[in-house]
Amino acid sequence: MTREAKITFVLSRLFVGFAVVVLYHGALQLAGAGYPYDTFLFRPGDRFNDFWNPMRLAPDPYIKPIAIGNYFPLNYVALNLLRSLGPVWAWQFFVYSFLIGFCALCWAQLRGANWCQSASRVVVLTGCSYPIWFSLDRANLEVWAFGGAALWAYFYQRERIRKLSPATNFALALTLNLKPFPIVFCALYAARGKWKDLFQCALASAAIFGFCMTLLPGSVPDNMRRLAGNLNLYNEVYIERGEGMPFAHSLFGVLKMIAAITTPGGPQAYDAGGLMKPYLVLCLAVMVWLTIYLARVAQPWWAQLVLLVCAMNLLPFFSADYKLLHVFLPLFAWINAAPAEVPPYTLSGQTPTNRTSIPDSMQFDKIIAVLFVLLLMPKNIGHPWNDEISLGSILNPLLMLMMCALVIRPVWAGSERTTSR
Repeated sequence: MTREAKITFVLSRLFVGFAVVVLYHGALQLAGAGYPYDTFLFRPGDRFNDFWNPMRLAPDPYIKPIAIGNYFPLNYVALNLLRSLGPVWAWQFFVYSFLIGFCALCWAQLRGANWCQSASRVVVLTGCSYPIWFSLDRANLEVWAFGGAALWAYFYQRERIRKLSPATNFALALTLNLKPFPIVFCALYAARGKWKDLFQCALASAAIFGFCMTLLPGSVPDNMRRLAGNLNLYNEVYIERGEGMPFAHSLFGVLKMIAAITTPGGPQAYDAGGLMKPYLVLCLAVMVWLTIYLARVAQPWWAQLVLLVCAMNLLPFFSADYKLLHVFLPLFAWINAAPAEVPPYTLSGQTPTNRTSIPDSMQFDKIIAVLFVLLLMPKNIGHPWNDEISLGSILNPLLMLMMCALVIRPVWAGSERTTSR
């Protein structure tokens, strides 16, 4: 598929699918027949509180034990800067800077033949994407981490063949000080043998963390201890118990749902403490395998991002749906992939050639496009335990696993077995 065909295919299916889902939920509500949890966004009474709660804590975030006081200090430093604008302006700056930044990213990645075509593409993708709506509804600080990850991806893609610049490593260090989960990108450094860059990134990340800690009230050792306590409390509330189950998509959540089939009260009442250590070992093993795979198997840039973003979303104990924002990174890379970046896809058992098999390549691209579209659509349907947990918490992990399987393609035999460094 050409770039234009990819954009048309994705946006047309996304628009239709999103409209159908919204009309479905709206019809249920108007008819009064809707299940109380049949909505594609979070609890209406809790709207924007992922911004307001840490904002209230920002002046002294680690002063008391509280599960939501688990953000790294850079987030609170940024929130304290926003506080100087006043509460209304702070919220508006947070929301509109995200919207403007995302629209600018879409414009750059989906640029058309003229400004009208470019603008229409930005409107459709922004207006019909569930992760955008969910992130705005929650006003979660994940949007900052997404911005940092997008900046890192831009620098890394531009420089990945040669020596990385300090800007690339600083972008990742900055992102890691907003949320820890982008640490999966370090697997790419290890796979390419960029140990000096990895060291620079770790050093910069530690320096940013320590500097931000000194800007908060209290001593650094006390704040470190209190942050660790809040992280433990977060694990207890959101992971061992069930607060992190609704509107989430991690494999740990799926495992918890399977383990809680016979538990009265369902997954939210199931104590998952005993599953955490074995699951952590499994995740570490997966990351080691992924690093080896990236080192030994040639993959286009978009496919590498698919594997890394899916790992970042699936492997943590808790992944709320605002983390689906990061799916845009491999989507944009896939849309703009040059023909030279796409290895030939041939069926298993066939002899790989230097030419892409057109039917197989078209079929592969369409399947990938459909998976991207489905990941960007709301799926809060079906509530097996009569609570907020929906089938979306099973469907999204399955979709990401399917995408990873296609990228790794055990039934495809077209990629070279050497990786350019």
